Amino acid sequence: MDVQKLYEEKLTTAAEAVKVVKSGDWVDYGWCTNHPVALDKALAERKDELTDVKVRGGATMWMPEIAKAGRCC
Repeated sequence: MDVQKLYEEKLTTAAEAVKVVKSGDWVDYGWCTNHPVALDKALAERKDELTDVKVRGGATMWMPEIAKAGRCC
């Protein structure tokens, strides 16, 4: 088994990864510096197509983009 090849086959963009989030879903951002910065931005960009997405996490080191987007979360 070529672990490196398997890893490379699973790589994707943040925009592609957040396509699995549906209205009403819970998303866990983790804590502190572990927040998913690229995923946060990609999820915020979907604000017009999602409703009632609930995000949990804590002790943020910056203002999440989803908090600025408002509508989806």
